Amino acid sequence: MVSTDTLYPADKTDLSPRAGFTFTPTESRKTVIRGGWGLFYDMFAVNFFTANTGFANGGALGVGNNPGGASPVFSITQTKFNLVNGAPVFGATPNPPYGAFAVSQDLKLPYVINFNVNVQQQLAPTMIAQIGYVGTRGHRLGLMRDINAPAPRVGGVSQAARPYNAQYPTLAAINELDSIGSSEYNSLQMSLIQSSWHGMSGRLNYTLSHAMDNGSEARNTLPMNSSDIDADWGNAAFDIRHVISAGFTYSLPALGRGRLGDGWQFNVISTIQSGSPFNITTGADTDGTGDRQDRPNLVGDPFANVVQPATGTSVRWFDPAAFAVPAAGTYGNLARNAYYGPWFKTVDVSVFKTTKLDDRMSLQLRCEIFNVFNIVNWANPGASMASSTTFGLMSNTRNATNAPGIGSGEPFNVQLAAKLLF
Repeated sequence: MVSTDTLYPADKTDLSPRAGFTFTPTESRKTVIRGGWGLFYDMFAVNFFTANTGFANGGALGVGNNPGGASPVFSITQTKFNLVNGAPVFGATPNPPYGAFAVSQDLKLPYVINFNVNVQQQLAPTMIAQIGYVGTRGHRLGLMRDINAPAPRVGGVSQAARPYNAQYPTLAAINELDSIGSSEYNSLQMSLIQSSWHGMSGRLNYTLSHAMDNGSEARNTLPMNSSDIDADWGNAAFDIRHVISAGFTYSLPALGRGRLGDGWQFNVISTIQSGSPFNITTGADTDGTGDRQDRPNLVGDPFANVVQPATGTSVRWFDPAAFAVPAAGTYGNLARNAYYGPWFKTVDVSVFKTTKLDDRMSLQLRCEIFNVFNIVNWANPGASMASSTTFGLMSNTRNATNAPGIGSGEPFNVQLAAKLLF
């Protein structure tokens, strides 16, 4: 078992202040202005140190997989062993240089500053509108970088020695966990809320936002240039610019006497959101550092000359000819997460029938119809230039690994259920 108690010095000087206010400018109290500011710390999960799933540069997958000694033992998959006098028990092991995992001794707890201001206005006795600004700033976020990456090849001819080659000649990539990430999020958030009015209630929301960072995932991702983290500053992997969501519920009045005519409820939920970013890479060790996170050069308009494939099983999203592999030993000019995939749209409808069995128990029958219009929601296109058959093509829908599944966003599907309420 690997302990994280002594991997980096303790950080015991962090304070987390918060402040907020509420103001009603009129005596009618139909208008309310609210605001808040707060600083919140996070903790590094244990799997940041022990359970990484893999790095393209061959770095060790956490501190528990670091090589130790002159003849380190690596993961063994054999189930049977032949013991031979004078031969290593574990058989052949990899030859150096080995990949390693490190933790920065300057590692600090990440923190995020959240702030918001919003105005809430009562439009009618049962209707409220709200508009506000919500922002965050992330500091000291966890990121991985290869501190032993060599300098890019000059002209593709020679490769400089790794920075720690003299001190650790048997080590190649040393992927280090550092608290050097940063992020920012800005959003305009609007909502219209209708409480119960003649059996109708609902909510309509719209968010216009932009999230940016210099790395969205620390455990399995490296930057393009480990010596220049800010070269990866760009759209966050989870950035969704537009989100529209609406939900409405209508409780029908009793349709006559008896249990069959009452307890009916009709529901509609709809979600429309813009696409998520994807990161285009060369799929090769273009710069010669071994980290294999290289991005290409942009040489044309990716959306100007898009020719659809003859088969109807895929859709071309962008023109592959708009990108070119940089010269050996150089970095591409394309920003990280520069482009966005297709929009997501779905409408779900359900009908509930609740029948009272006695004073304390009811039976609810539910018919839930997901993606009622059977809208095709494509997943992001292939983004690696090394995969010529998939680069720029969308050939899967979202959640394709689980499709056809049950739930929102899947192909049209119906779910029937019974529920006891007591």
